[in-house]
Amino acid sequence: MIYFVIEICVIIDAALSSVSFSSSPVKLREVSRLHIKSGDEKTIMSETLTKKSGLSKVRLMRRRLAPIYLSLCFLSFFIVDFSLRFIYKHLFTVGLFSITPMLFSIFWSLLLTGIIGMLPGLAKRITMMLLITVFGIFSVGHAVIFNIFGNFFSFADFAYLGDGARFFSFSYLKVRKLLVCSVLIAFFLMGIAAWLSSAANHGAARKKELISCAALIVLSVCAILLVHTKLMKDSNKQQMSWRTAIMEQPESVIYGDFSNVNQCMGIAGLYQYTARSLAVSTGLERWIETSSVYEKLDGIYGERVGKYGAENEMTGVFEGKNLIMIMMESIDTWMVNKDYMPELYAVQQKSINFTRHYTPLFINAGTFNTEFTALTGLLAPTYGVRKGAYTSNDYSWSLPSLFRERGYSANSFHSAEPVIYDRGNIHRNIGFENYYCWYNLGMENYMKDSQLINGFDKMVANEPFFSFVITYSGHGPYTDEMAAISGPHYEKAVEKARLYGVTGDDKNALEYYHSIAHAMETDAFIGALMDRLEETGLIEDTVVIIFSDHYSKYLTDTDFLLRLKGVSNLDMLCNTPFMIFSSDIEPREVDSLTSTIDILPTIVNMFRLNADLAYFVGDDAFSDNRHGYVMFRNYAWYDGETYYSSDFKGEVTEEIAARTQEVIERVNLSWDTMTSDYFRHLLNKNRK
Repeated sequence: MIYFVIEICVIIDAALSSVSFSSSPVKLREVSRLHIKSGDEKTIMSETLTKKSGLSKVRLMRRRLAPIYLSLCFLSFFIVDFSLRFIYKHLFTVGLFSITPMLFSIFWSLLLTGIIGMLPGLAKRITMMLLITVFGIFSVGHAVIFNIFGNFFSFADFAYLGDGARFFSFSYLKVRKLLVCSVLIAFFLMGIAAWLSSAANHGAARKKELISCAALIVLSVCAILLVHTKLMKDSNKQQMSWRTAIMEQPESVIYGDFSNVNQCMGIAGLYQYTARSLAVSTGLERWIETSSVYEKLDGIYGERVGKYGAENEMTGVFEGKNLIMIMMESIDTWMVNKDYMPELYAVQQKSINFTRHYTPLFINAGTFNTEFTALTGLLAPTYGVRKGAYTSNDYSWSLPSLFRERGYSANSFHSAEPVIYDRGNIHRNIGFENYYCWYNLGMENYMKDSQLINGFDKMVANEPFFSFVITYSGHGPYTDEMAAISGPHYEKAVEKARLYGVTGDDKNALEYYHSIAHAMETDAFIGALMDRLEETGLIEDTVVIIFSDHYSKYLTDTDFLLRLKGVSNLDMLCNTPFMIFSSDIEPREVDSLTSTIDILPTIVNMFRLNADLAYFVGDDAFSDNRHGYVMFRNYAWYDGETYYSSDFKGEVTEEIAARTQEVIERVNLSWDTMTSDYFRHLLNKNRK
């Protein structure tokens, strides 16, 4: 579309420039004295004069309106920013016309307009259409991501687009018509501005325009930096007390922290949010004295040493045993029953079953979010980090590293190729010896979990072993697009769904049938794995830990999913399966609250691995001094009775506020540990 508009502008400009449109009386009299010898010639001359007259009017109109092209540029940019904030104003704690977002919106629009005004000719028109297209796509993209995940995207999410793009479906696209119309209006206005710009100032007038645009750029940059600096300074001045933990946090605190992306969008607007997200995600804002960060973390962890990791009844119960750890794609609690997933259900009945386990999504890449946290005990920063933090930081206390220290082999298995999420490099960096994908495992179709069993010999090689397996078949979309997964199980899925009162052929029912069919394919792998462990005699010495990466978020109707699970918000949807199987333990249900951050400390305790749990913010699930609540994105939390978030409507007691402050400190501690590469510092410090 960009190039189409540009070509039209160029063609019209060339056409208009190549024709002489003089309307002087002398030339008109000369034309009137022409000897017209035939009716055809008279007709041709009449048509020519009509065309010239029409084109003269168009060119005259363009010349008269040309001075407003920069105003149209400004208006176009402003519409894209303001319309996004207007449509989602119900999310924001700051008002639509609050001074801070309005200043950012106005001065960013002026800055972009000034930059365009400085450019010459065709470069100007190309830049105009390119910028409005890019930001228009960003605006619509935010809406799409918000509809799926409940959060706007940040540049941190781009690190995971390789996997996400692979599973794209048009069924995920739900965008408010008003937003689309606003973007189209902005694009149209910019197209008009591009057309008018070719007839804009020349000579001395152009020099004045350049001077004005340069001044506009300087003014806008200064204004943006001034507002940004004030917010950051005010944020640093805020006392970290329980009073700043409640929903009435000052906008400076939210902006400075930049972890609540929804509120940050309301405060900063599209352009400043985009610039800030880029700066934070690439680490530009974290050029700080590492010694001061390490000094702070040394002090915090120094106070924690000795308070965590005390032995309990489950300490060392699996010491020396093999471990197969399975992270299931999109398998939800409501799927685990004797009809939908009989094999997994059978394992659950023989396991320690954690009935109130949650998988909070701190980043939108849900699979990588849970995978990274379960393996390292660290939370993936919501604000994003450079990829190097995952591929080059020290993870000596990750599960694969700790098991290898005990003499285990450690390998990971997933049908996706190693370039997806850059797993090949990331898994190697966090301690795995090998990453096996579909072609290493002898799979004919990477989508089918049942074929993962082809790699069984690799999974159990070199005892003692730690094998981390990620399934695939639960992935959406739950439509015919994924018939390779659902097809063999679809009729059975429809039949079983009727037992639970789900019938019909509406969109929700169809997606429900497909989701069950997908789960059945994963269930086939679980059953085959348990059978092979039994057949080879490894069942006696192998622990199997199974959990999900996230809830069944590929059911596109969120309200339907909320009703299905009987909860009232997105965080409560994160209740997912988590079970620990071993042939020598007594099956039981554990109703204490756990989350992904607790998986590593629990395994460290049960296998007696060599790591000090004081350096992890998660809890051993069997510890007597658990925190007793689950932490979610944006510092929300749930303790089994109270769910607290920025939307909390009840009375904020001192107990609630104090707990919220504790959540803020724990989450930030984990993020700072990860982003500063603290474990490398700690390792070097202990060697001295």
